[in-house]
Amino acid sequence: KRLLEFNGSDFVQYRHVTKTYCEDFLAYLRKYSGVTAGVIEESTVLTYYRKFQSAVKEAHKMGLIKEDYSSLVKNPPKDRREEKIKYALTIEEIRAIERTPFFTIDVKNAFLFCCFTGLRLSDVGKLVWEDIQTYSGHTGSLNAIYIMEIKQKKTKKPVIIPFTQQTFNLIGKKRGKDKDLVFNLSKHSGSCARSIRKLMKLVDCPSLERKTITFHTSRHTFATLCVNS
Repeated sequence: KRLLEFNGSDFVQYRHVTKTYCEDFLAYLRKYSGVTAGVIEESTVLTYYRKFQSAVKEAHKMGLIKEDYSSLVKNPPKDRREEKIKYALTIEEIRAIERTPFFTIDVKNAFLFCCFTGLRLSDVGKLVWEDIQTYSGHTGSLNAIYIMEIKQKKTKKPVIIPFTQQTFNLIGKKRGKDKDLVFNLSKHSGSCARSIRKLMKLVDCPSLERKTITFHTSRHTFATLCVNS
């Protein structure tokens, strides 16, 4: 998509691919600002450019272009993912968040729910009640086990996630109609991000002050809790 937008059409010939073309495409990725997505992260720029680069390298191997022009580009994006600290919440921090009153209750409950299910924001935002079924025990009982069957928006793959009554209680409301959304979240991820930042400022927990918490932290928290258990 980004390459076709940059090119202006879906008609790209090998003769079009030069060092300047590669430099301009990389510059386009770095300055790209989508209508809803905003500026592309450097890690995403790296992913996109590497895919483009692999095609250029293959074209050079096949003798379709004279040089691997993509590798001649100066200051290519660097992989800095390992440099970033990926924070996770402890059970005590989760409890502190749960105790904190917050005006956007669905954002808070969805965040806590994701800490124990590993859902992405894109998936929890479109979760409907028919996706959640009782697997064993009686609904509402302490020993009840639920399963959630969804098709992930990012990977397009179906997953089945089991969870307990305690996790179900984090939804914070009674079961609605099958097609009703479980959480009423904004369709704009930026809105949820701002709400989480506001929530964290209200939580009375000193250890949270040293952490940068985003909605995606809930996913790291889920993974960490699984490993620790």
